Amino acid sequence: MRKKILMVLFTLLVCLWAQRGNAVRTMTVKIGSGEAVVALLDGAAQVASEGKDVFRAMKLNDILKKGDEVITGPNTKMELILPDKSQLRFADNSRFRLVQIDAGQEQGREVTVHVSIGKAWANVSRAVSGKSNFELTCENAVAGVRGTVYRMNVNEDKSALVKVYDGQVAVAGGGKALEAPTVVS
Repeated sequence: MRKKILMVLFTLLVCLWAQRGNAVRTMTVKIGSGEAVVALLDGAAQVASEGKDVFRAMKLNDILKKGDEVITGPNTKMELILPDKSQLRFADNSRFRLVQIDAGQEQGREVTVHVSIGKAWANVSRAVSGKSNFELTCENAVAGVRGTVYRMNVNEDKSALVKVYDGQVAVAGGGKALEAPTVVS
């Protein structure tokens, strides 16, 4: 019995020692103006550079630039970090394009992301001086903010749902709203 206990303890120690080499390491990636870094990629996603039809597999810490088009696969979660520390998250089966991504500059922020289909969530940094424009767009709506947390769901029928978690969002677009906006306290 004592021999079995010692063997189990020895095996645990070897496993813990082996795992030490596989520990998660923090990586710092410099983000330039006009770029976003893939800070989380749980699942599979593909990206095509502006003007190209060929998609390549994405990986953690990839840098995305203006014009890049991204498709997230089934059961995928993805988070992008902008130079001003704003966060953009995308759910599985989403497709989006980075139309404009100038953030963190002295003169302000210009960010526009067009969501063709899927779910996008944004936590927009308030710490920007100068002009600030941050928009999630789809075929039928534009949701623009300053320093807020919100999401936009774009359905296959091109309808869009905007949910605001903190702050205010201006939503504009064509067509009649299916339901009146509600404020939840």
